[in-house]
Amino acid sequence: MLAQLDIEGASEVMQSYLHNSWVNEGFGARDQSDPNFRRLHYIRYADDFILGFTGPREDAVAIQSQIKLFLENKLKLQINEEKSDIYHSSARFIKYLGFYIKYLSPKRTLEQDKADKGVKQVKMVAINQAQLRIPVESILKRLSDKGFAKTRKNGTYRASSNRKLASLEDKQLVNRYSSVIRGLLNYYQPANQYSDM
Repeated sequence: MLAQLDIEGASEVMQSYLHNSWVNEGFGARDQSDPNFRRLHYIRYADDFILGFTGPREDAVAIQSQIKLFLENKLKLQINEEKSDIYHSSARFIKYLGFYIKYLSPKRTLEQDKADKGVKQVKMVAINQAQLRIPVESILKRLSDKGFAKTRKNGTYRASSNRKLASLEDKQLVNRYSSVIRGLLNYYQPANQYSDM
């Protein structure tokens, strides 16, 4: 109706409203009737950034190459090729700032149709939220490398004494271990499976 009144921008407002209604009703963040739907999220912390893109892989590759050109030519910055890659949201180990980012698969439920009893239908709701996971294995390996833990023969870890700290008094030793533990707990507090710590 707004578009019919020939008000400038009304068509865009209406499309945005319809899309938001679609998402709020639980149908997912992708408008099934729009083949040109794209979404880009940008997150940055200091010199690390990550882009979340909804759309075809070809577009993601084009965005990546444009960003590389801009960083190298305009800002004269070197890109860490090892950390710069394109991952699908179903990938298990998308690592950013020491967290693993994991997307949940769509939730499928079996519901009985109220209008026609006896007929069951599958209802699917897309979950459009990333989860932050703690890379427990890499933390334990790092603690082992720094002398705070030992690796057992079966691959598990156990806490150990750190000979480099043997000259410290008991109180200083407890404070040192406590500060390491507190630092890890505080850093990984935003994670979804915080209880694993």
